[in-house]
Amino acid sequence: MHLSAPAAIAESLKTVRDHNEAMQFATSEALSQILNAFSPQVMLRRFHHYKRNSDTTQTSTDAWAWNMYCSYYQELTSNRQRGFEKLFWEIFEQAYDRKIREKQLEL
Repeated sequence: MHLSAPAAIAESLKTVRDHNEAMQFATSEALSQILNAFSPQVMLRRFHHYKRNSDTTQTSTDAWAWNMYCSYYQELTSNRQRGFEKLFWEIFEQAYDRKIREKQLEL
């Protein structure tokens, strides 16, 4: 089926608008979830899972948590792991796909 020139342009513009909306939604969703994943409460819960029961060092809880965060951050941002980047793109892709599917159902 061939579209008339005005219909083809209208369809192309709608596709661009849908893509833009999905990009904005996915970026916002990915940043929101990453901020949540790095909240102090979430990070402390994660670190307590790593803590050894036999760990009886005399460091304060704040110093221990900061050291754990520094190690975790270094691992996430290392070229070997690329964890932060992987997390962002995984969330982004899922949110983008979800929004595009929603827009396609609006037809």
